[in-house]
Amino acid sequence: MIPAVVLGLIFHDTIKSLFNPINVMYALIVGGVLLIAAEVLKPKQPRAVGIDDMTYRQAFVIGCFQCLALWPGFSRSGATISGGMLMGVSRYAASEFSFLLAGADDDGRNRTGYVQEHWLSERRRYSDVCRRFYHGIYRRADCD
Repeated sequence: MIPAVVLGLIFHDTIKSLFNPINVMYALIVGGVLLIAAEVLKPKQPRAVGIDDMTYRQAFVIGCFQCLALWPGFSRSGATISGGMLMGVSRYAASEFSFLLAGADDDGRNRTGYVQEHWLSERRRYSDVCRRFYHGIYRRADCD
């Protein structure tokens, strides 16, 4: 989740520009290919059968795969499950981990939108105060 939040904040405008039918179509196709590739390339014996068996490295890499879901139309759960399977996590554990990340991801997305709106309104307010202060001083100097 942390990699997705960081990249989401950095590339917010670029991600918004990808919201169109063609890019969503490509995201769906790439997501489907990734799911098939994960099924074919996964290790025969998973290294982590349950969530408790996962390492921090596996969790971080799965979080990096989740960054693919910043691309509009790309399935967040598909990216997470595929990343988990490619990292040697069982399908069941990857699905469970994806479900656990969903709440945090949605919460983070909502908070990010709130923070951006609030920060922009505070920034506008600050510029208004500066502008009024400048005009007040300018008028005062003009009157003297």
